Amino acid sequence: MYRFFPPETVVGLSLMGFAGYHTIELFMSRVDIRQFIRLRSLAISNVSDSNLNTILRQITTSSLTSLSISSLMIESEDTAALLSSIIAQTNLEELNMTDDCYELY
Repeated sequence: MYRFFPPETVVGLSLMGFAGYHTIELFMSRVDIRQFIRLRSLAISNVSDSNLNTILRQITTSSLTSLSISSLMIESEDTAALLSSIIAQTNLEELNMTDDCYELY
């Protein structure tokens, strides 16, 4: 992936988990998400609370204008706080949250 798309040039990224396949963990073990410094749009679906927490901690949010999260449960207050801080940013123009992602346990 790095040879074709240097992370610092990527403006949109979709991360999708598949039950039993650990696709998010595999991606994150091979890619330093902090290198996506021009990321404007991020779509996350079917990820665990711990993976969401890791992604939200590591992404560069200053350039993020669109965030989409679907099909996950936010289980920790820490993840909810991270998400709240990203939502509160003035740069964020579009927010899509679907399914059960708004439930805090």
